Amino acid sequence: MTNNFLPPRNYSLDKTILRQYDVRGIVGKTLHAHSAYLLAALLAQTLGADEKKVVVGGDGRLSTPELKSALVAGFVDYGVDVVELDGVVATPELYHANYLLQSPLAVQVTGSHNPKEYNGFKMVKNQKPFWGGDIAAFAGKTLPLKPDKPGKHETKNLRPQYIADLLKGITLPDNINVAWDAGNGALCLALEKILPQLKGKHHSINNFVDGNFPQHHPDPTVEKNLAQLQAVVKKEKCDLGIAFDGDGDRIGVVDEDGVVLWGDQLLILYSRLVLQKNKNAIIIADVKASQLFFDEVEKMGGRAVMAPTGHSIIKSEMKKQHSLLAGEMSGHIFFADRWPGFDDALYAALRLLEIIAVEGISLKQFRLSLPPMINTPEIRIDVREEDKMPIVEKLKAALKNAKIEFNDIDGLRVRSGRGWWLVRASNTQNCLVARAESDSADNLKKMITTINQFLAAAGAPTISDY
Repeated sequence: MTNNFLPPRNYSLDKTILRQYDVRGIVGKTLHAHSAYLLAALLAQTLGADEKKVVVGGDGRLSTPELKSALVAGFVDYGVDVVELDGVVATPELYHANYLLQSPLAVQVTGSHNPKEYNGFKMVKNQKPFWGGDIAAFAGKTLPLKPDKPGKHETKNLRPQYIADLLKGITLPDNINVAWDAGNGALCLALEKILPQLKGKHHSINNFVDGNFPQHHPDPTVEKNLAQLQAVVKKEKCDLGIAFDGDGDRIGVVDEDGVVLWGDQLLILYSRLVLQKNKNAIIIADVKASQLFFDEVEKMGGRAVMAPTGHSIIKSEMKKQHSLLAGEMSGHIFFADRWPGFDDALYAALRLLEIIAVEGISLKQFRLSLPPMINTPEIRIDVREEDKMPIVEKLKAALKNAKIEFNDIDGLRVRSGRGWWLVRASNTQNCLVARAESDSADNLKKMITTINQFLAAAGAPTISDY
């Protein structure tokens, strides 16, 4: 049966699918079942003789069952014992299972928040992200020699334990009205199990798995994808609305007025309870975060640290700096306070409800209590994959020539007057990501004009829709 997945002779993985944080491509074009088989064989070679174990999960995309079968076949053929999580699971469920089983390796088949024609693999080795140079090392490699002894394969359902651990130690509000949008993604199945255990009223939409994503694209950082949730919040007079991305590791939130609270704002709120119990705790945000986050955390007695964007990078930085909390503008939230430190949107949702219960504050009240932020959301500028980094390098050269100081921890973050702007190359999509923040709408417009001048000089598309 596994011969169906064997790659052609001398086949190697398409270089475009070897990304910074994962392996991901377009199914049938750059990614195939035999790609999954080869990836498993190559991952098997990274394991020591006494480490031949892996946990495998898969999301709800239409291409996931075949890719997961090929992955499992590759591991078994190359001597690795496989624990396959039963059915459709979200990426945090895979992380949780790996934490429970302490497996040397874990792989989730998922296209994350990308369009439905994409799929790929997120990997964890020895409880740390497998990324960057580890993934790049697979370039050009072909099938290794097969060992004499195949691995074993078993299937487990660990969702009941996942649900129990999610709720452990969480203080939930008695009377709350919440709208939920699972976006037809992989977290649907866990959400339907946990909602009956929550107090209050709960309105669930798009809570069945459908890899076609018929209602909207499952990316809660794009506000148009939250329109359906906003409508339910207003119709049902909800206190808040919560949305998830396709594989359940990113959260989107709107308050009672349907106003979006972005990742850096949520991180300020999450920081409150963490810092009450852990003075001087290190809290990490990515380079796209508002200056307000860094200022507010310092005011609360925490130590705010800026890191490059990327869930793998953030998790690695958390371990290095012993951080209890971290987050990204994209809605990845990482708790190492009462949770193992991986990004889990359902856990982040429960911690949000807990803060509302403990603090006795609504999301709207919290939002209005913050100093006003005049900024853009993440602005995505579509470019060819091969043009992303050259454009950033041209921008860097232009800034140096103009003697403008910048932070190049991840892309280019420039202080400008009473604010800042950022342009960086996305590691997950064929685009540049821009963001800007200032003290007035007029200054923000001037900043956008400045960004466009630099982009045009670098031969890149400019921002036209803000």
